[in-house]
Amino acid sequence: MYVKKLVDGIRLDFDFNLSLNRYRDLIARIIFGRPYSAAMAAERAGKLPPPED
Repeated sequence: MYVKKLVDGIRLDFDFNLSLNRYRDLIARIIFGRPYSAAMAAERAGKLPPPED
């Protein structure tokens, strides 16, 4: 799963005092413009455009 690996890879590089779910949601909103769960659902459905460079 591309979204999970990307988001968790970024999450592990930073050491902020946030919960796992808040980390994932924040990073997914920055990269994909949608919450983590919505990005995962879009990826599974094949409707997730690649992140903009």
